[in-house]
Amino acid sequence: MRTKLLLLFLTFAISICSFGQEISQNEILKFKIKSIKTIDEDGTITNINFYNQHGNLFKQASPNEDNKIIINKEFIYDENDKLIQERTFDFKGDITLVINHSYNNLNQLIQSKLIRNEEIIAIWLFDYDKNGNKIKETQTSNTMGNSVTQYTYDLNQLLIHEDKSNTTIGKEELVAYQYNSAKLLIEKKTISYYFNTTIKVTYFYNDKNKLIKQVEDSSNGVSSMKTFEYNNDNLLIRDNWRGSISKITHKTTYEIGYK
Repeated sequence: MRTKLLLLFLTFAISICSFGQEISQNEILKFKIKSIKTIDEDGTITNINFYNQHGNLFKQASPNEDNKIIINKEFIYDENDKLIQERTFDFKGDITLVINHSYNNLNQLIQSKLIRNEEIIAIWLFDYDKNGNKIKETQTSNTMGNSVTQYTYDLNQLLIHEDKSNTTIGKEELVAYQYNSAKLLIEKKTISYYFNTTIKVTYFYNDKNKLIKQVEDSSNGVSSMKTFEYNNDNLLIRDNWRGSISKITHKTTYEIGYK
């Protein structure tokens, strides 16, 4: 299960299309941000992101049981600022996982390899169209089986469909995206054939085009809402999540460290 979750996370992490309210690389450079701490509602630091002089994330850390900050992940870049390796560490500082990324002469990501104990756990291959859009992702893994995801774009080069099939279970997932006139994502609908559920996420923005609310509704009757708060520089400083079952609001604070 741990490996499966890791692979699912990786598929999301290396996706070329990212939506959300995260502080961007341009904002990190503009405001000379060196770190961002994630703090839960109890005041506990759960994660720290560290950024280099190019605005790239190069380390992730968190406190251990003795409240000592330990490195969880490192990110290595080449001379073109392309991410070429990710290293995951255990609490002793030993490397447990490595992800190697390869690029073509257009600086497009074409392959990612997940390695554990010198054994290749999974390989991802990526194909692009003439506009530089990722149109196909092929996954090969003895753990999860093999899968292919096809990507479709509209005339504005905005991602509108993801269609994923797995050689083990067949058609796995279909994701559809909708945008407003400002080309901001306003709806993401995911049909999971394996779990026989549909999840729709609706996005709302302020006049600065910053995400202020997202509402998630599932065909199984479960829903949730997440709101986002920003400082005077329009940088994310807090989000608040509430589900339909517990109805308890969970707050997460983001503490920005400047150079």
